[in-house]
Amino acid sequence: MGIFYLLLAKLAGIVKVVAVKKCGNVASGEKNSVKINLIRSVGCLLVSIAVFLFSSGYLDETGFWVSALSGVSNAAFLFLWILAAERVSLCLVELFCMLGSVAIPLFLAPVLYAGEQVLWYQWLCVGMLFVSTFLFFPDAKESTKLDGKALLLLLGCALGSAGAAITQKLYVAYSAGTIAGFNLVTFAVTTLCFGVIFALISAKKAPADQVDEKTENVENKPFSASVGGLIALATVMLYANQFLSTQAANHFVSAVFYPLSYAIGWPLTILADICIFKEKPTAKKWIGLAITIAASILISL
Repeated sequence: MGIFYLLLAKLAGIVKVVAVKKCGNVASGEKNSVKINLIRSVGCLLVSIAVFLFSSGYLDETGFWVSALSGVSNAAFLFLWILAAERVSLCLVELFCMLGSVAIPLFLAPVLYAGEQVLWYQWLCVGMLFVSTFLFFPDAKESTKLDGKALLLLLGCALGSAGAAITQKLYVAYSAGTIAGFNLVTFAVTTLCFGVIFALISAKKAPADQVDEKTENVENKPFSASVGGLIALATVMLYANQFLSTQAANHFVSAVFYPLSYAIGWPLTILADICIFKEKPTAKKWIGLAITIAASILISL
């Protein structure tokens, strides 16, 4: 049953990723990133409230704090993801997310979950993931460049992704609450974070000599119907991914759950990047793809 939940979660996740990247491409910039994420967080919160009430959801004190931490992690991750995806390929963004969702949780697993251990070959596979990430760095000939800001955004995505992944497993390990309760607080805190950030950005006025009119017009222009539809689709898929991933986490130990999640989702990411965003993988990226899939499968054995 865990595999079934995980497969559905990854299918929902790749649809969400494609919809959000398309939103970022049409409505770029930090303010638009906050607006997009605020709208979809509100949508997920409304769904979470309905599911919580309908299913007689429950949340204990431990679950509340874990869920709140999940909300902060998700807010950071969602915000930085769009900004990173505007600058580099979808594959590279998702690889950094993989490192955050696999390497960091595995490092902490023996401390966080009594009785769990990470074996030597699993650490070797984590090293393989680092190698594959390096192979996906853009070449000098490619149009996209990995500058300092892009690298910081990618590292931020990795940390945010790690926080979101760890809190899902922590919740099912230590809380007596329901999944509906976890999602309710997670999206409530995420919405609060984006609401505060959006208020601060809106209140801040740049000096007249520093205003970029082109950027200003893009960020203040109302969203088109197509962007609104993409946000709606991303909202539904975000909730589905969160709900199903947390369900799946209840069926696996950490050393299997985190890498298996990406072993299923990674081929879908490659297909989306090639078929939808017209990326053209080089020979070294195909090698990186093979290493990533092999490492993800081996680490979960």
